[in-house]
Amino acid sequence: KGASPAEDAGLMGWRRLLGNEYVPVPVEVNQMIKVGTAKSLLDVPYKFPKTDDTQRESWSAAYIQFEDFGMPLGLGGLAVAFKAIRDTDDVHHSVWQTIALIAACIHCLMLLALMYKAVRYPTKIYNDMMNPMKRHALSAVILCNLLFAYLMEGFDWKFQHFIWWTAAPAALVHLVFMLYVWIKNRHSSEHINPGMIFPVATCLFASIVGHTMVDFGEAAQWFFGIGFLFFIITLVATFSHGITYHWSDDRMRPMVALWMGGCFIIQLAFQTISGEPLQAGEPFDLFSMTFFASGCILFVVCVLLAYPGRWLLRGRFEMSNWALAFPLDIFALSASQYRLVYGHTFSKFVLYMALVFAVWANFTMLCHTLTNLFGRRWPRPPQKWGPLRF
Repeated sequence: KGASPAEDAGLMGWRRLLGNEYVPVPVEVNQMIKVGTAKSLLDVPYKFPKTDDTQRESWSAAYIQFEDFGMPLGLGGLAVAFKAIRDTDDVHHSVWQTIALIAACIHCLMLLALMYKAVRYPTKIYNDMMNPMKRHALSAVILCNLLFAYLMEGFDWKFQHFIWWTAAPAALVHLVFMLYVWIKNRHSSEHINPGMIFPVATCLFASIVGHTMVDFGEAAQWFFGIGFLFFIITLVATFSHGITYHWSDDRMRPMVALWMGGCFIIQLAFQTISGEPLQAGEPFDLFSMTFFASGCILFVVCVLLAYPGRWLLRGRFEMSNWALAFPLDIFALSASQYRLVYGHTFSKFVLYMALVFAVWANFTMLCHTLTNLFGRRWPRPPQKWGPLRF
């Protein structure tokens, strides 16, 4: 208000004294976001917490995420575990077949929803692939296909081979892509999480499924060699990050179970590729026992983190909690081999304990998921743990 600086004699005198006679013209900058106009460089895209009403209004198949496939992955892994314990305990074949059928139906429906999202909103798929916290979860989709190929052993071998030849190369391509972006792009400490083991575990499981097919023994060895090397690398990187940095996003915490699951998958893959059938009375070799024992120790650690420490499973249910189910299923599958080989009371206790935890995890999380589905809280727009989006 009043006279402008150019008309103020005192101000102009001070400017001449300081040697600056130039008076800049004021520039108006609009920092408001207007609907229908492009955002300026000063606008910062914030993600505010969404209410339940907003999430119900946004309920759509377009919000299917890669990590949501942890549900059919966990149920399919449970079917694999029940199929394996037929050799040691009297479990009717209808149990694992029913669970496998439910998992296959859920997987097909979610796969159709993901295909709809890819066709209708391709930018969302692209953004998920470029998101350092989400792109590793694409392996859950590929791993589901490998699980069903494993379950189809003894049924339709042609369809089994078709699934393997479509899923196994996809797992290798995804691993190569992940290694490419890990090396090429600069990452912060928040981007390092145990979910990086997902692509590696998928390659390891591809070696297990490939060796069950007589024609793919050499390919199985390729997948095992690649998966084993990069599992050690990602295990050291994510474990060292987990003990030195803060876990800012609670949704990443259930991924620590992949440390346990990766150890059991390596033990299963090595025993499968070695070509020596398991027989009662013949103990594990040193390599297999090393990873089996390490997986058991990590299982105890996960239990302590979940119950006394309340470090895991705190807060409301998220679909990322399904990351706990599949490693527990693989623990039960590995414990069934331990039970078959040793046959003592302790092996029976380990098998039943792993099976109880696997069934409990899958059942409780399935109930939570169905509750969210009927309450129109899933699929929904994902919450952002930080103020800035990727």
